[in-house]
Amino acid sequence: MSNAIKHTKDSCYLISAILPSWNQILEPIFAEKLSSKASKMILRLDTAKTEYDRVFKAREFLNGHSIHAVLGPFSEATALASESLNMAYIATSPMTSPRLNSTFQVFPALEDFSQAIFDLVKRYKWDKVSFFYDNDKGISIVEKLLTNHELMIKSWKFEGEATEKEARDHLVHMRTVFMKRSIVFLNMRNTRVLLETARNLAMMSTPYEWFFYDPGDELPLVFQSFTDAMVNFTVFSTMPYNSSEPSTRFNENGMNATLAYDAVSLLEAAIADLHDNMTTEEIRISIRDSIKEVRKKGLTGDIQFDRHGRRTNYTIFISEISGYGDFEIGVWNAVNGSFLRNNLEMFNRSDLFNRTPPFPLKGRKARVVMILNATMSVAPLSISSDREGAVDFTKPFMTRYISVLMKVPQSETSYFEFLNPLHHTVWICTFGAFIFVSITLYILERVGSMQKKDCPYISFRQSLWFVFGSLLQGSTDASPSTIPGRILASSWWFFALILISSYTANLAAFLTVKKINTPIKSVTDLSSQTKIKYGTVRHSGIMSFFKNTNIEHFSKMWSQMSEIDPDSMVSTTEEGFKKVKQANFAFFWDTTVNKYMTIEDCEFMEVGPPFDPKGFGIGVPPGATYREDLSMAILKLSDSGTLHEMENKWWGRRNCPDLSKPSTDETSELQIENVAGVFFILLGGVVIAGVVCLAEYFAKKISRTVKKVR
Repeated sequence: MSNAIKHTKDSCYLISAILPSWNQILEPIFAEKLSSKASKMILRLDTAKTEYDRVFKAREFLNGHSIHAVLGPFSEATALASESLNMAYIATSPMTSPRLNSTFQVFPALEDFSQAIFDLVKRYKWDKVSFFYDNDKGISIVEKLLTNHELMIKSWKFEGEATEKEARDHLVHMRTVFMKRSIVFLNMRNTRVLLETARNLAMMSTPYEWFFYDPGDELPLVFQSFTDAMVNFTVFSTMPYNSSEPSTRFNENGMNATLAYDAVSLLEAAIADLHDNMTTEEIRISIRDSIKEVRKKGLTGDIQFDRHGRRTNYTIFISEISGYGDFEIGVWNAVNGSFLRNNLEMFNRSDLFNRTPPFPLKGRKARVVMILNATMSVAPLSISSDREGAVDFTKPFMTRYISVLMKVPQSETSYFEFLNPLHHTVWICTFGAFIFVSITLYILERVGSMQKKDCPYISFRQSLWFVFGSLLQGSTDASPSTIPGRILASSWWFFALILISSYTANLAAFLTVKKINTPIKSVTDLSSQTKIKYGTVRHSGIMSFFKNTNIEHFSKMWSQMSEIDPDSMVSTTEEGFKKVKQANFAFFWDTTVNKYMTIEDCEFMEVGPPFDPKGFGIGVPPGATYREDLSMAILKLSDSGTLHEMENKWWGRRNCPDLSKPSTDETSELQIENVAGVFFILLGGVVIAGVVCLAEYFAKKISRTVKKVR
């Protein structure tokens, strides 16, 4: 070969690098395989303004430098120039011109992969599939799948670099329409973003299946991050996948390096047929004809071309990668560029159907959040028809009702609470009876003493003192001496005995048992008053209940909340609890939460009866297979009494005293504020006695002074 190059003027074989990066990719391969047999030159067409200028410049360059072959990404201008010179053009990217005689496409035709995917869909009789793509080439696969009229396709396109939010939106939409199989036609970066988002949404487990277009065997680098996936990754590739032995040694440059290696190997085989003293035209034709007849094993499989320069008689390997391992499950053979009905061959693997799939979350750290949804949502999330449309629920683990949360009314402290045992009317009548009996006793004693000269009579002051002392069980100096007077005194003593006994009994109850009378006894009491405002959280399930109910008093409450007093609605539960504490407000919310709040804070009380029963369930993504496992676990916990024990643990007895009803078990010792009024009366008596004493003292002084002056 070295002699042939010496005898041929300016003998060299051009490697065309339209993209600057291709020169770096081809440099080590060219040096390894053709360093002693050929040289390379770089054809640049980026300065040409029109397509005609590109074709003219390419032909002038190729002819002027006696170039024998062109290698690199496909260019329409380069292809037309090489065709006119009968020069072989080994294209490493898909051709856009279908009818060329001297151009050879090393890149496997996308139409073949489309047919392979189509045949697999037909074989397994799929009824629907989702399709993710990020460039217009993916449309050709969609168009091919659409020829199957029994298949429903939902496609989602990523514009440029995919974001997690964009991927999440597409995947959530996919779940809502119950798509379980997905074909992925994305670059490595976007594929990684899609799969990471799917793992966060618990879509990396059965029944979900993922199918990938990967002609250059690039995706194994992505799959290394998903070794925990319990789902099938089915890959369509030109090389069988083997996790223990990487298929290509050019992973740093991916598909480009793999195709470049096969293209240079193809050129190496064609140069071997050259002989001495060949002209430039003869070398070009010889290389072209040799490539047409080549049968070679490359990194991308068997290399052979049809009469239009497209790859044929090669194999597309269908590999399955999962948590169980990696398996070659079938092949698709491209025979002479035609699409035969039997070119798909699936291997018989009975062990694939004998596997027991593990729990999808086994070996993973499940993210359980409150309110926000990831893997699952464990929260006070009641099961409703609207929510069932967005997520799937497990069996209820608890039943919730609606009740009212209010602030415990504060008891009023009174220094004269000892007056409470008797009604104010009784006190007035008692005082009136005291005056009436005192006057009557004085009259009876006065009349009786007039008939008996030897009997002393009681003065009016002594009569008042006797009646007052008898009432308070005190001693007096004077007492009635006449029979009528003594009869009246006996009647007064009996009156005083009954009155004091009743007062003493009621006073003991009033001072030892705190009784609070709440103005709201039940939920229905709220609808018949306007003093206490009430409401719930906006756009909540409880608000929907009031809005849609046909029950009269609840409808009346909704009118009050929504029209008359719309400010009574709150944005969050925290705002509702705060409003109950700070204002005269009643808050409608779940009994489970309300009861827990009354246990934690003695300022709250719950008012019933509860209404609108609903179950609390664990929310999972639509179609999640582990929902049944969770439901079964909930039923087992319920049957064993574990759920009841857990409920008692967190919703145990309320340690706050129940002040709404009297009970001997709830009596409390007397505080100073309960009997302070008695001390005030005693102090008042001391003060009045002192003032009277001083008044008498000064009165006597003044009287003596006046007498001396006279």
